[in-house]
Amino acid sequence: MKYRDITIQALKPDEYLAVICDSYGGIGNLPMDQIHVSPQIVGYYTAMLCLKECASIQAKPFCLVNLVSASFEPTGKGILAGIQEALTEAGLGSLPVNGSSEENFKAVQTGGGMTLLATLDRPFELPQIRKGDQVYLVGEPSVGDAVIRNRDRILTLDLIRELVAQEGCIELVPLGSGGLSTEKERYETLGTNILWNPAYEEYNRSAGPATAALVVYRGDLATCETPIPIRRIGRVES
Repeated sequence: MKYRDITIQALKPDEYLAVICDSYGGIGNLPMDQIHVSPQIVGYYTAMLCLKECASIQAKPFCLVNLVSASFEPTGKGILAGIQEALTEAGLGSLPVNGSSEENFKAVQTGGGMTLLATLDRPFELPQIRKGDQVYLVGEPSVGDAVIRNRDRILTLDLIRELVAQEGCIELVPLGSGGLSTEKERYETLGTNILWNPAYEEYNRSAGPATAALVVYRGDLATCETPIPIRRIGRVES
């Protein structure tokens, strides 16, 4: 089955495979990159996005595949260092990492992608959203240079893990380049009627590498103690 950007496939009656992926391009330290940052930053935030998606459904990672459309020295090596930094921060420092880089031709722009493989020990159940559930934006939607500027305000892996473990958390959706509008369209397609408040428009922008998440919560999430901004942006009407 497909849930958002995650593919979930049954392997055994009590084991399910979750496939999570993300790509990057035009950001790095090569001449044609539009945003110039170290490859390590690229690797860190791309890997962290995959880990956040994985944590949102409480799956357990067992392998990460990293494909780099540039040479290993220095680009691929730096990206791999960023991946290891993210995995260590997530408590997954020994997770196997496989991949490839481009050694035949000289690349002038950074590009590539990552796939995180994880397992679930139970069937995945679609979130049961109902009237009265509150809709929150957690984190600061940011992309490009703003990710670095807002690093203390963006959604963290630890906060995702904390939220999805709470009974009141019905659904947590890490946001990407489509921002809130992508999820608004998804809910409309599903027939879920949400009354959005004016804050929706103010924060409807790209969230880049999952710097924010939409959370459907049954109760008051504002009591959660964190310096990361939590804004109520809507209510489920039907």
